Amino acid sequence: MATIYLYGEIGWDVSDRSFAEELGQVPEGERVTVAVNSPGGDVFQAQAMGALAKARGGVDFRIDGIAASAASYMVLNGETVTISSGGMMMIHKPLCLVYGNSLELQELITILDKIEDSVLVPAYARKTGIDAAAIKEMLAEETWLDSDQSVEMGFVDGLSDTPAILDRLPAKFASIYNRIPEALRPEGVAPVSAGLPMASSRAQAFRASVVPPVKPKAQEDTTEDVGDTKGTLFDVGEVREKLREQYAGKKAAASVVEPGYSVARARLRLLEVA
Repeated sequence: MATIYLYGEIGWDVSDRSFAEELGQVPEGERVTVAVNSPGGDVFQAQAMGALAKARGGVDFRIDGIAASAASYMVLNGETVTISSGGMMMIHKPLCLVYGNSLELQELITILDKIEDSVLVPAYARKTGIDAAAIKEMLAEETWLDSDQSVEMGFVDGLSDTPAILDRLPAKFASIYNRIPEALRPEGVAPVSAGLPMASSRAQAFRASVVPPVKPKAQEDTTEDVGDTKGTLFDVGEVREKLREQYAGKKAAASVVEPGYSVARARLRLLEVA
């Protein structure tokens, strides 16, 4: 039996292309276990990876740590799906980082709703037997499931005997996910303030995890005691360097967007790989 490891962010650390290459190296007829530990990533690549596994046949998915976001959708394509005791799954509404005018943003809302209604909801409902309305509520709530809940609700078929690998998420995920469990919360990032709407909590988490506060430089005039500062300033150079470090591992974006894309779709695609 062959084992393929999909550890990391889909579309950056692992990709549909690399998965296809590894899967193609396994002799026909040999069963494959795909070991997953992923915070999520590009839903379109996850869709392609799941389709590759299903088309080949004889592929089982095993969640060694977490299968969040797009990764939770991908694993549903295995002939069997298991999870380590102590592992976790997370499902949520599709989201993206984007810019544009009001017409372009409205188009993106339509795209995101289509992904939810035609891709995610049917797949989760088919696997679990939970009705579509309840699945949509779980997506809206950003639902985190431990290993026992994942089995009980039918997202996976059973527990594996592989020890769970649970590491804290990279800091950038504090501004992407809103209800990260304590065990997975990025180092140094406090929980978002209770009662904040999701958009506000993401903004708060982004500021806390990406934008480092720096104290104002001392005034040169030594004749006046400045005293304690009540606020903080942000050094643009330091922020820029922080962002460079965060995205240094991402693959370079293609310079040309596929023909036929609308402006909104093109911007979404570029931001996915930026």
